[in-house]
Amino acid sequence: MDLAQFVNEKRPRWEKLEQLLQITETQGLRVLSVKQGQELMRLYRLVSSDLVWVQSHAGFSDMVDYLNRLVSRAYAQVAPRQKFHISALFRFFLEGFPRLFVGEFRFFLLAAGLLVGGAGFGYLAADANPELAHHVVPAGHVKEDPTNRVQREALGKIAPGDKQLVFANLLFTHNIQVAILCFCAGLTLGIGTALLLFFNGVLMGGLAWVYVQKGLFAWFCAWILPHGIPEMTVICISGAAGFVLARGIVSPKGQRRSAALYEESKSATKLLLGTFPLFVYAGVVEATLSQIHPPQLSIRFKLGFALFSGLLLYGYLLSPLLRRFFLPAGKQIKKL
Repeated sequence: MDLAQFVNEKRPRWEKLEQLLQITETQGLRVLSVKQGQELMRLYRLVSSDLVWVQSHAGFSDMVDYLNRLVSRAYAQVAPRQKFHISALFRFFLEGFPRLFVGEFRFFLLAAGLLVGGAGFGYLAADANPELAHHVVPAGHVKEDPTNRVQREALGKIAPGDKQLVFANLLFTHNIQVAILCFCAGLTLGIGTALLLFFNGVLMGGLAWVYVQKGLFAWFCAWILPHGIPEMTVICISGAAGFVLARGIVSPKGQRRSAALYEESKSATKLLLGTFPLFVYAGVVEATLSQIHPPQLSIRFKLGFALFSGLLLYGYLLSPLLRRFFLPAGKQIKKL
């Protein structure tokens, strides 16, 4: 049977399925009689088989797109509705998100490499030509001598709780914007994502140079690392999500690019959403502990806190690998 003959023979049931779907999509399934409901299920199965046949004989065509949409609409009607349970959300953050992170770990390493490479470039560029620091570092950090700031912070008082919360909210909003930009820039074949990561690294490297040249490397690390470890980690995860989107465009693996992008967007969106609690944590730490400087909190304490929280963070993100290496094979039977 050739394609034209197949289409002519099967089109009546496609049209009948469309008619039933128009009823259920506007009035709901309850308006159907038992006989109509059974017919809807039967047509859904038959048209799904028709889709497979057309795909094998017509490849990518308008007919395949039409049947894809028709089957998707039917599935949305006949598939059982799943109720949302808060436990599913907890399972996602406890197990699903770390497993997804490990699965896309290569892209995370790529994003981290771009960020660190940008930081190295920014530091070396500022060291080679101090005038460049005025272009890559916020003006307040260039105009004021870091030594004066350290002395002023040593005399400062801890900000009231309401001001800390306002500051944390501003930082959280800014970081979310950066994450979403890195994610969306994946649609530029990943080029925009790479540039954003590299440029943010340049800013970080230039800022580090301002403090290192004054012999304040330890003070700078104690200021940046408590919030910087989780903050830079989740920005890199957002960058990895952008690269996942780019993969759907660059390497569709035999699918139409639109279909491949749609599939990859599911994983990419989950990666991005999984970072939100970590962004909240980073924003709170940046607005509170990171802004409390010696002698109120010692450099050693702040660095210890950064190290401890960093170990916990990466222990959580890499938990699927840790379970694989440290649990006996017989105990690795939990289905994530």
